[in-house]
Amino acid sequence: MADELEDKIKFLAERAFDTGAIRINLDEPFVTNNKTQVPISSHLGFMLEYPSDRKLCADAMERIITQRVGRFDAVCSTTTLGLMQASAFARKFSYPLFALNGNESYEINYNGFNLESPGDVNYIVSGSRLATPYSTFVADSLGLKLSYIKARDGEKANGGRKLPHPAKEDKVLLVVSDEDQECVDDTLSSVRDEFDKRREMNVSEKTLRVDDFIKKADVMGKRILIFGALFDYDGYFSADFKHYKDAGAKDITSVHLVGYGLADSNLAMRKIGCINRNVLGLDYLADVAFNTGRINSEERRRLIDWRKNPSRWGAKYGFPRVNSKTAWFL
Repeated sequence: MADELEDKIKFLAERAFDTGAIRINLDEPFVTNNKTQVPISSHLGFMLEYPSDRKLCADAMERIITQRVGRFDAVCSTTTLGLMQASAFARKFSYPLFALNGNESYEINYNGFNLESPGDVNYIVSGSRLATPYSTFVADSLGLKLSYIKARDGEKANGGRKLPHPAKEDKVLLVVSDEDQECVDDTLSSVRDEFDKRREMNVSEKTLRVDDFIKKADVMGKRILIFGALFDYDGYFSADFKHYKDAGAKDITSVHLVGYGLADSNLAMRKIGCINRNVLGLDYLADVAFNTGRINSEERRRLIDWRKNPSRWGAKYGFPRVNSKTAWFL
């Protein structure tokens, strides 16, 4: 059983490198939004685009949860990519699914949600946070590609992060929710306009709306398992996790696809009394990169060294502060 899990996680790490979801560059480090040099960058949307990769992630997450997470009553996520993973797990094991959007937590309900054939559509795109569980449901059920977009701010709406996007020949089905605070009344037109303008892609005339299946969530007394993509370097997520604590959640555990084990993140979790589990850690990713010839032994040492003092790592290895290249954490 342990060997089977190890094989899955190793293959997952290799796919993360192959798809560009994880990128290492020790010669020209990436730059975060606060202009700090980092040797590794995460664009985990690329691990959730194709059905086979989504299943690979789901299987690995499921094994980690089974072996390393205690009891819980509901699953949720505070991020769009995490919600893609949480929704698949909740459907498979019949757990209630919550999604944090703005300052409100919503319960996602699939009862009465009829999956209709989208015709010749081959790519599903979520136009809002609360539409993501339904986007994932449609994409997983029909074996289609999946991504998301935020409508109102164009290229900057994705935070500068790289996301997979449909090609010109793809036929896209948009899934939207007017209830979502990030998408106002013109959600459909703005999302459609952004796709047509930026990608020159074919957007299906059929758009799936999911407003009737969303309601405010009650988390009082519940043990919550939060799904995430990247256990981030600065602990920004702690405020979102604290929301569930303040709303009366009895216990909170999180599981992330990737986590680097940085001190600020770990401290943020301890302060709010939460436990986190990662599928892929920095040491493991460094080992896989080394064993597959992506980096040499000296580069592996420098990569691991980044974790000791991330803000000063660039200066330690002689890299100047630059503005020309930006890589954001997902």
